[in-house]
Amino acid sequence: MMKDTKRVMLITSVFPPSWGAGVHRVSKFYKYLPAFGYLPIVLTTNEDSYGVIDRSTDYSFDKERIIRLSVINWRTFSKKTGIIMPNDDWTLKGPGVGKKSRYGVARLLKSIYTLFSIPDDRMLWIPMAIIKGYWMLRKHRVKLLYSTSPHHSCHMVALFLNWITGIPWISDFRDPWVGNPFSSGQFRFHRVVEKILEREVVKYSSKVVSISKPITQEFEKRYPEVPSRKFDVLPNSFDPDDFVGLEVSSKDTPSKFNISHAGTFYGNRSPESFLKALMRLLEQRPDWRDQIEVSFIGSMPQNREDLMLLHSLRDVVKFIPYLSYKDMLKFLKRSTILLLIPGPGKGTVTGKVFDYLALRKPILLLSQGNTELENILKKTRNGTIVQYGDIEKIAECLILFLKEFFGSGTVKMETNEEEINLFTSMEMTRRLAAIMDKL
Repeated sequence: MMKDTKRVMLITSVFPPSWGAGVHRVSKFYKYLPAFGYLPIVLTTNEDSYGVIDRSTDYSFDKERIIRLSVINWRTFSKKTGIIMPNDDWTLKGPGVGKKSRYGVARLLKSIYTLFSIPDDRMLWIPMAIIKGYWMLRKHRVKLLYSTSPHHSCHMVALFLNWITGIPWISDFRDPWVGNPFSSGQFRFHRVVEKILEREVVKYSSKVVSISKPITQEFEKRYPEVPSRKFDVLPNSFDPDDFVGLEVSSKDTPSKFNISHAGTFYGNRSPESFLKALMRLLEQRPDWRDQIEVSFIGSMPQNREDLMLLHSLRDVVKFIPYLSYKDMLKFLKRSTILLLIPGPGKGTVTGKVFDYLALRKPILLLSQGNTELENILKKTRNGTIVQYGDIEKIAECLILFLKEFFGSGTVKMETNEEEINLFTSMEMTRRLAAIMDKL
């Protein structure tokens, strides 16, 4: 190891073998930072707190440099008590518990739990993480802190460690904290406390990084007294190594026109407009019904209208609850079109778009004012953009795609490879290291 290698502590609530888009950002920094003179030390949560385990992303890590701490939250609590919370609904299991009492107890538990979830459901992890983190700082002679959210409790850990040691600190926001369009079920005082905590994070961070310009612009607008040089943008990325060996043979290529969507539907994120457009298309061309297959990889939407639409399209649409990251990439590689429904927010940039770009497949973006995503697709020339609520226009695009597919067996596109290659994990880690070099 080079003598001038600097040690940086990565504080994160998601790390392999956790499943989800946020895992890849920090794990790729861990992988590539040594190439730029930084040795990462990871402070994270243990596997009990992960909703789904994905061993396909569980690379060979140096266990001496990764500290995993227990978390007491709804997921770990439910495993011991039998009280579970699928999505946002608490359910009480057990013999002799009637439906009415189950609903009442569940509602009470959810209210109590939400009341004390500040800044999030990892709040009980914070004290132990501070103690263990300080021990790691001393043991490994760490010179730099990096925390990433969500969960925002990671920033609280970094904030306290910064107060104690004065070590330079980069706070990284993969989603907005204050004003997050997907936040729901909060009490009013939660929003007040969030503003106070976010202000402290911005104040004491040496650098505040986000995944998109609109999120950074909101920071600059909210804190005009903070010099603009304190803020920076570092998008998500894809690692070309993850896409090696995904070639699809002719026998594996679907004979049907296959539209695939990867990701979770929650909050205001819904496939409703797409499903309505698909129904309109099939009303106009019922002879195409057995030539189309739509696959949603992830959780099913909970909205009743969405479920009714899905029922009427059950011979065309299928849901795949979970695939490992590697299996998901293989599935997407066989698709004709990749569907992107990010939900509302100018700065909403779902991590899946970078996997989509790496696959070099045509993307259909249903935009809800997602200006940053629109800019990415325009620059990379890798997608078609339609406004989410324009059902007629969505149906028209699907018809054009289908006609091209029936004529040539594929949907062609001419991508801007130079722009796509700006989003590799190596390039993003280089940019992060450049920020670190200046601290």
